[in-house]
Amino acid sequence: MKTISSRVLFVSYHFSPSKTIGAKRPTAVAQCLAESAYEVTVLRGSTLDLKEEENSYPNNPALETRMFSIPIRPKRPSRVAAFLRRIRNFIRRDNRKEDNQRSQVQTGSVKKPNKIPLLTSSVNATLEFARAVEGSLEYRKIWMLLAMSRIAPSSLGKKYDIVIASGPPMVSQICGTWASLLCRAPLILDYRDPWFLFDEPEHAETSTAGRNRWIGKIEDAFAIFCARRASALVVASHGTGTHLIETTGIDPTIVHVIPNGFDGLPINEVPQDDGILRMLYCGTLYWKRNPFEVLSSIKRLIDSNSVERDLIRVQLVGQCDFWRGISLTDWVSDQGLDDVVTIRGLVSAEEVRKQIVLSNLLLNFAQGQGRQIPAKSYEYIVSGRPSLVLTELDSDVARLFEASGTGIIVEPGNSNALDAAVLSRYKEVTNHGGQARVEPIGGAELYSRKHTLEKFKMLVDNVISIN
Repeated sequence: MKTISSRVLFVSYHFSPSKTIGAKRPTAVAQCLAESAYEVTVLRGSTLDLKEEENSYPNNPALETRMFSIPIRPKRPSRVAAFLRRIRNFIRRDNRKEDNQRSQVQTGSVKKPNKIPLLTSSVNATLEFARAVEGSLEYRKIWMLLAMSRIAPSSLGKKYDIVIASGPPMVSQICGTWASLLCRAPLILDYRDPWFLFDEPEHAETSTAGRNRWIGKIEDAFAIFCARRASALVVASHGTGTHLIETTGIDPTIVHVIPNGFDGLPINEVPQDDGILRMLYCGTLYWKRNPFEVLSSIKRLIDSNSVERDLIRVQLVGQCDFWRGISLTDWVSDQGLDDVVTIRGLVSAEEVRKQIVLSNLLLNFAQGQGRQIPAKSYEYIVSGRPSLVLTELDSDVARLFEASGTGIIVEPGNSNALDAAVLSRYKEVTNHGGQARVEPIGGAELYSRKHTLEKFKMLVDNVISIN
């Protein structure tokens, strides 16, 4: 029988049984602490019906944690914004009619002043404000308010020795900070990605408040307060840590880099030796992950007869149907690459592993993500296959693959270097030299989640002992 050492409150919007990639790290950390004699209580988001969840996951005994689930309400379309858009479109149509009439019949050389644009700009400003207000009260922030009401010690009935919060979304960090204040407990904030402030270009991509300065500044105040309240900040990459130090003014000594890692066992099979270059991308095509650089490179190499189309195959697995509204299926068909490129939907983890075994060049799209590392990177590193990594040379992804010795790094926009990298690997494989495994420097265990979880547990032990 294990002895309970300390009580932990773990707050995370994403958590098991959610299949979201953001649920992996917080779930693994909570499970590790529970297995290490901590009494862990989890406050999590839930998209399931609560009664159904309680029947399916009663306190989740497999994780040995006590669960409190706050429902995540699905995002609904904005009625106010839709109404304002209809008004704006009506004004624009009326404006075009009036412009046409003026062009046909003009009195003298002077046109009548057009007052419609002023009305249109007023509607646009109102629309932008409505979006900002609704963004400040959108579903994740509603979850935050519900979670904060549940956090009160009288509700949870516990006195905690430490509070841990994991984000994004950063509503988890705010809830965790609230809990630490109520419990007077030390706080560890885990940042899987940076918390961008209003004046940063990335803010518009991560915030729901649009470009409303006042609401953006309120979010900034929360970001800085939470970071300065924490006893320790855990970040998944060096870039994220540097960003937090620069934007919040925190003491660099409280920032700890604990990266993600691969789950399960590394792939031990050697690549098959059939003389065909088999390229594989696994994941989601987010806003900056441009797949067309590689696909265009393959098109150029085929058109120039540098490669034989029968000896090169590309497969994209996951949410890869569209990128920025462009259909990959239509693009591939228009370019005449239907026999070369295959686009599949979501598949099981077992199927992903099977496809990695069959491949001999893995694709990692990490353009414009200097401080973030795609989750699949660690699985790629221990797969025994080289990775073609599209990223800036000074990014954390580039540094990770350089340190592991398993990556072919190409800077985005450098089409000549990309063509050369693909052609070089193609020649290796077609000359039957591509079956050799590429082992990571330092060994596979260095990149396992088990290794990183041990570092997280040691940090928790240290923070509790100090406080």
